[in-house]
Amino acid sequence: MSTGPEEARIALGARLRRIRKLADLTGRALAVAIGVHFTWISKIENGHHLPTVSQLRAWCRCCRVSHQEEEDLLSTLLVVEDAYTQWRTRIRAGMRNAGGRNQTSLYESTTVFRNYEITVVPGIFQTPAYTAAIVRYWRDFYDLPDDTEDVVKLRQSRSQQALRGTKRVLVVLAESVLRTKYASHSDHRTQLRELLVAMKRPTVSLGIVPQTRTVNPSSIVGFWMFDESSVLVELPSAELKITRPCEIALYLRIFEDLQASAVYGGDARRLVAAVLAEM
Repeated sequence: MSTGPEEARIALGARLRRIRKLADLTGRALAVAIGVHFTWISKIENGHHLPTVSQLRAWCRCCRVSHQEEEDLLSTLLVVEDAYTQWRTRIRAGMRNAGGRNQTSLYESTTVFRNYEITVVPGIFQTPAYTAAIVRYWRDFYDLPDDTEDVVKLRQSRSQQALRGTKRVLVVLAESVLRTKYASHSDHRTQLRELLVAMKRPTVSLGIVPQTRTVNPSSIVGFWMFDESSVLVELPSAELKITRPCEIALYLRIFEDLQASAVYGGDARRLVAAVLAEM
């Protein structure tokens, strides 16, 4: 299953294939024109590799694409590349840097948050114990300095920013979020109770998609949307920040489909209560 940057890489390859075909060029003919082996064309179009900037420009030149489309393709390429390199660079000094230095200001300026999660409780609803359990795992996994306390404080600060005043928080969770345990049995129970409290907030809309319901197949990865200006997808190997309006519109459609599949109010609370009763 592909996620985040991998999806973007595959989408870029599919787009380049379409451009080549519209130019009425075979893969071999394009390879000769660019000066690469023909198998390289296939690897790019199937999302196995990314082209370099110079290779992408040569591709565009051979296929006679417009300057505007060429710049758009280059922008997409750089976003996918940065998704990997920036994440790895950031976390070397600890998990508190995973979200980037501008995350606090982003939470302050956003008026409507949209979030979809598949296995983890959203950070703004996490209890300190739940956050600490997750951070400890990734700290050990990446062999990073222990800054668990700092990360917990940062998450709590973001929570206060998101839940402040008239800001709106729209959340959709897969039912699997309720059943996936990262902390101890007791801490997980406490976390589920905290979700029940969050549901009562007047500025929070929290829906849960029951496991028995069919969902949009595009919803294979969790994501955050800040107003309608950016989307953030966090993965173990990368963080993908999406700012292109056409892509943000796609995520908005996905989120609206998920909202339509979710249950709210008493039905959502009963799902949480049922999991608590099973523990």
